Amino acid sequence: MKRILKGILLTIGGILAALTVLSTIGLLHLWYIGDLGNWGLELGHYGQYNRVRHVLDAMPNVHMVSGELSQSAPPKPVMHEFAFWLTVEGYDGPALRIEFKKGSPQMNMRNKTQIRTFILEQLKAGSNRLPATDP
Repeated sequence: MKRILKGILLTIGGILAALTVLSTIGLLHLWYIGDLGNWGLELGHYGQYNRVRHVLDAMPNVHMVSGELSQSAPPKPVMHEFAFWLTVEGYDGPALRIEFKKGSPQMNMRNKTQIRTFILEQLKAGSNRLPATDP
């Protein structure tokens, strides 16, 4: 009797362990492809978007008006591009748009200094009336 009970308990334990591992793998996969939403991390489906957003947040004179995401539909969502509408203190013109398109060099940038440099170049190219100081 003890042997049978031990066998049943081991079987149940094995099934529970397998379900836990499979559930964890499934949830990680859903998170990675973006089906569980944006958690603000710099990896996974929203990684580059969040990395750029963190760079923008660290720029004190630059304010994000809005952000846009363009991605393909499930079952295999792929981020095609994203853009931010920005305003800069000391600039009284309209909000400026910074784009990150699929396949572009800036979409593959991982270094935050390079991303910041790209944003500054785009802001300066977008208006010749920006303040002389670095945002």
